[in-house]
Amino acid sequence: MPLDADNSSADSAAPAQPTPSQASAEASPESEAQAGPGGLPHSNRARLNSRTQDQRPKGLNWVVASGALNAAFYTLTFGGSIFVLFLGELGMAKTQIGLLLSLFPFCGVLAPLLSQPVARFGLKRTYITFYGIRKFVVLTLAFVPWYLPLVGPASTKAIVSATVLVFALCRAIAEVGYFPWYQEFVPDRIRGRFAAIYNVVAMLVGAAALSFGSYVIKHGHGLQRFSTLTFVASAIGIISVMTMLPVPAETPDHRNTVKRRLRDILAPLRDGNFRRFLLAVFLGIFGVGSLSFLPLYLKESIGLRDNWIVMLDAAAMIGGLGASFFAGWACDRFGSRPIMMIGLCVMTLVPASWTLLPRHQASSMYLAVAIVSTWGAACMCNSIGSMRLMYNKVVPTQRRTEYMSLWYAITGLAGGISPLLGGVTLDALKRLSASQGAGAMSGPLTFVFAHMSVDIYTPLLLASSLLVGGQMLAYRTVTPDTPWTMRRFLYRTARRIWPLR
Repeated sequence: MPLDADNSSADSAAPAQPTPSQASAEASPESEAQAGPGGLPHSNRARLNSRTQDQRPKGLNWVVASGALNAAFYTLTFGGSIFVLFLGELGMAKTQIGLLLSLFPFCGVLAPLLSQPVARFGLKRTYITFYGIRKFVVLTLAFVPWYLPLVGPASTKAIVSATVLVFALCRAIAEVGYFPWYQEFVPDRIRGRFAAIYNVVAMLVGAAALSFGSYVIKHGHGLQRFSTLTFVASAIGIISVMTMLPVPAETPDHRNTVKRRLRDILAPLRDGNFRRFLLAVFLGIFGVGSLSFLPLYLKESIGLRDNWIVMLDAAAMIGGLGASFFAGWACDRFGSRPIMMIGLCVMTLVPASWTLLPRHQASSMYLAVAIVSTWGAACMCNSIGSMRLMYNKVVPTQRRTEYMSLWYAITGLAGGISPLLGGVTLDALKRLSASQGAGAMSGPLTFVFAHMSVDIYTPLLLASSLLVGGQMLAYRTVTPDTPWTMRRFLYRTARRIWPLR
């Protein structure tokens, strides 16, 4: 199931013939020795990032604590399966669900226009302010059981939609400040290991939150169970924002006082390597976004219970937990590309494997746990690798706000179109099913072909595999941060495990 730690953007989050620059980098290890991890000469990068590179990093423990609490907040509200089940409980159509899910990333398209106002206001101040506001905005959803009988279903859906929109806008504004700030307070030399520790702690807390959420959903009734989770999540979210206060603010940038035109905002697109990176990110997020309706597929087509579906999110976190330390260490040791490519190879196969799951059988849950755990591990390798590549190689430190605002906009565009298009597709296929007299079946062409059950969800699952495969090919054109390739890494690993005599 899609992993979203909130700060990674559905995130995030993510992340053939090589280009000449890539081939030269692989053929000349000296090029990495002459340039810093971000593609800049060591002298320049040390001067631009002296606070994080030459001094002891401060406040990282608070960052980990905040990330863990925020993971609990997000999984109990808008992240994972709980929110989709909540919208289904309200009686929303799949097109409506897709539209609401698309609001989160679509608001990110505003990022290039927000980058300079956010930089002027302050990266840390923006993050604290707007992440704090949204913790109170979400309380509107907690009161749904009380105002639903008073205003009716139509008005309730409108209120829920408005709440999601305001929440998504606050999230987008806050994260425009967060990502450039993150690049500064986390040193390049430990970025992979820090990401591993951050993700492990966040996933452990998130898994505990999902266990709590599953218990409440199983023993609760109707919308009241979602209301309880929202109240708890809001309190946790407020604490998560407060724990970021001890983290040092960003270094002031005098360039933020100069008014920028649209041409200046779009200037990073003249960077060919950055464009290729954005193409890979777009394909990956579009592919993963096709899995937004996976909870409904597991409920309607496979026959899993609601609490089981929520627990699958915890299984994905456990899978990511198992791969996190390895991915972080390996990225710092061998570079981002080998680990990222391994994750993408596995991610390409997983969506299609959902179509092979037996329906309405006891074994379905056990197989689903195995599939989603594998997905979680692969997503973690891809996430750590792609984010490290972006921070250390693709994005220059001195222009981090401009570059990351465009990256955030592209991820928002892809993440917004995907669930919206998926919802429209599912509703269209369902209407086609009804017109063809498919009865109460969830799909228009529900039959078994080559051990694969085909229904309305099958096109989305297969499209996800194809798009993630396209992301893997696109990443091969991006200049790597080290000369290591996936083949060389696997060969060395195999030699360590089975040494030749």
